[in-house]
Amino acid sequence: MKKKLKILLIILVTFICLIAIFHKPILLGMAQIITAQNYTGEKTDYIVLLMGQQSTDRADHARQLLSEGRADKILLPKDLDTRLNQYQLVLSSFELHKKLLLMDGANPENLIYLDQCATTSTTDEAYCVRNFMDITHPHETPSILLVTNWYHSGRAEWLFKKVIGEKAKIYSSPALFEGTSANNWWTKEYSFLAVFSEYIKWIYWRIKFLVSF
Repeated sequence: MKKKLKILLIILVTFICLIAIFHKPILLGMAQIITAQNYTGEKTDYIVLLMGQQSTDRADHARQLLSEGRADKILLPKDLDTRLNQYQLVLSSFELHKKLLLMDGANPENLIYLDQCATTSTTDEAYCVRNFMDITHPHETPSILLVTNWYHSGRAEWLFKKVIGEKAKIYSSPALFEGTSANNWWTKEYSFLAVFSEYIKWIYWRIKFLVSF
């Protein structure tokens, strides 16, 4: 009995030591798995600003890319209004991003509002953009540059490729998330929770596409 206990104790101590030594590479690897950054700087037809996050990071990054000439237009899919939005108690992500872009100096002529949509997920946004492409580029293959927070970028790119397929060339240029990045996400509670939430969403959507589509 004592021998077994001693072996278990050695295994436990070894495991704890390995975690202590290799925890940072593991955490960095977790972030790299869900991050997509395949953009190399070429000019694209559209920047697609994804909704959802009530922060300035996505809009700031999209505005920066626009000012650098990475595209001439930003597409903003409209999200579904909640009762709080309808009563003007809270801005929707669509309205928030629109205001931020205009306040930061974006030319209204460079913004395309996909306000016929009422999205509730990244998948809805992908279908919204696909419908826009079907109307405006029925016989072409435009290029789109996805802008979202870094932790959401991998799933966003995957979903857009699933929905849009060969109808567009898809690139990803992720923004930071309230000062955090893939290199330090575990240091803040909100980014820590965002990463683990993203893994759950990855599993959900992979199963959903496998079963329902």
